[in-house]
Amino acid sequence: LAALLVVSAVLTHTAVFRHLPASPTVLDGAPPPSPAARLESLRFLFVAASFAAGTFASSGLTANLLPALGERGMPPATAAMLGGVMGLMQLPGRALLMTGAFSGSPVRLLGGSLLLHAAGLAALATAPSALAIAAGAMLVAAGAGVTTLARPHLVQSLFGDADMGHLNGRLARSQQLARAAGPLAFAWLAGAAGYRAVFAALALTFAGFALASAGVLDDPRKTAVANRRSP
Repeated sequence: LAALLVVSAVLTHTAVFRHLPASPTVLDGAPPPSPAARLESLRFLFVAASFAAGTFASSGLTANLLPALGERGMPPATAAMLGGVMGLMQLPGRALLMTGAFSGSPVRLLGGSLLLHAAGLAALATAPSALAIAAGAMLVAAGAGVTTLARPHLVQSLFGDADMGHLNGRLARSQQLARAAGPLAFAWLAGAAGYRAVFAALALTFAGFALASAGVLDDPRKTAVANRRSP
């Protein structure tokens, strides 16, 4: 598999990338970024961290589901079946987008997916029964389903169309790094503190992201308009 990836990367670089136009250079005398531009950078970093955290949790939980649930006394066959159900449970999360529940508000869209992750991980950390544990895993899966389709809408709504491809690529890079690190980091942290502690720490992290999203991702143009209208 590694060899196939190397071959595909070399072929893509030689057959596709070398024919693309060079990126425009920035003049030495270009003005420094404005406060609004710096705010946009902060907002993008927050979005990238949120999506990377979601990917980290999803990949780590999927790879560690059997030992994590075995620590809670769940039989391996039941844990494996729940892992298969998690893939199916991403569909309801995506179906939320079809209902228009988050339409017109990318901040609500991201906040909703973060809250689903937080609730599911909190249930995995504290649930007393197998049924509650299964519900928690399904909530995480539903949050992952929302996150998958949220990214292009969020980037377009917050940052416009001009750099959408570039910004989506940067988000994808951070998510792929998180996906690669998730399984090993999850297992290492669980070996040191236990899976319950890992689930609880991630639940608090997602809850913090969800609470901060409304303030960090507030459109500065809307804020400026509101300030001008206020007496």
